Amino acid sequence: MERKSIGSFIAVLRKANGLTQRELADKLGISDKAVSRWERDETAPDLSLIPAIAEIFGVTSDELLRGERAGEKDNSPEKQAEKTEKQIKALLKKVRTKFFTKSLICILISLVGLFAAMICNCAFYKKDLGFIVALIFLATSLVLGIIFTYLAYTSIEDAEQESDELASTRRYIIKKAFLIICLNACVLAFCLPLVIFDLQLVIDIHNVFIRTEYWIFHGMLCVLFALLLCFFANIIVDRVAQEKGIYSTDESILQGRRKRFRVFARPALSLGKIFIPVVLVTVIAHIICLCTFTVEFFLKDKGTEWHSIESFVEFMEEKATDEYPTYAYNERYLYNNYGEYVCSYKPCNQTVYDVKTSNTPDNLPIITYSHEEYWDAHGRATGINACFVIAYIIEGVIFTALYTVKAVKAYKKEKES
Repeated sequence: MERKSIGSFIAVLRKANGLTQRELADKLGISDKAVSRWERDETAPDLSLIPAIAEIFGVTSDELLRGERAGEKDNSPEKQAEKTEKQIKALLKKVRTKFFTKSLICILISLVGLFAAMICNCAFYKKDLGFIVALIFLATSLVLGIIFTYLAYTSIEDAEQESDELASTRRYIIKKAFLIICLNACVLAFCLPLVIFDLQLVIDIHNVFIRTEYWIFHGMLCVLFALLLCFFANIIVDRVAQEKGIYSTDESILQGRRKRFRVFARPALSLGKIFIPVVLVTVIAHIICLCTFTVEFFLKDKGTEWHSIESFVEFMEEKATDEYPTYAYNERYLYNNYGEYVCSYKPCNQTVYDVKTSNTPDNLPIITYSHEEYWDAHGRATGINACFVIAYIIEGVIFTALYTVKAVKAYKKEKES
């Protein structure tokens, strides 16, 4: 039998077993270039490797040398081409399945990083630590995604002929890799308020964290911006990939896109002309209210003023009992808004929630706020924020209802035509 038959038979057996040239070469302890030369019939395997190759593929050495299985009758070019095509499809399907599983691992790592950041901020009150932990998980997910993409892409590089299935697999790998990048970008955007926003920070000597409701609001704004960037980036990646010949979009796919646009996108665009301005006005009003109607705003004209340091210290220490005497409390130090020392006291009076100095030369009067006063102000600020949340929900429900009606009508019209 000619050497060509041996090389072709090895190629067929390799694809039927779902192996790449590199994986076969690793099993035999040789280079993948040697396997490629065998399959292109430039060289033939050494006789010493014939038994090892036969054992890997579950054939006899005689069958390998003859280039066909014993008893195989139908060796017509059409049948061989059909079998080869089926084997290539099976190999590409295996590559896609493996890459999908590995993509899920990357996505899971990103989500774990997000939950870790939320735990650090909301449970341990360490917003900076939460952002750092999220960055570590996101970097891990991104590096693994790059590695998995490279391995999946190189595993189909040795395909002998271009086909629609091969182009589809390339497109699948690129799109899934881009999805991992987009997810990481969205998680990073959601975590950005931990380091770039100082709205509604809660700070004491040991803890710095952002209130959950304000983090979610600003985080979702950042995510929307990240999604907008990813949308345009997807268009650019798709165009560059087609120009470079990595994959092409056939007419059937284009027709499907046009149909989906008419059914799903066109109703959204028509409604968007009305809802986008409404939502923008709501968002702007929400931001203005968040910056204006803060807890400090509702604490104005409340609290108890102390016009001497001595009376303030006496008030803060007057609730000590025999069970918890004054010396049992840790001493605290009061500083003005410029970081200058004002006084020290023992926080025995448990009715006091917060203490603030005035922007005056002598830092007087000092104002103390009770728990009731603070939480009343906090409830009012939260109530205003809740009103806007309800407004967003109402707008979303109305948009969804109108969009559903328009999309159903468009679908029926498309189906009739």
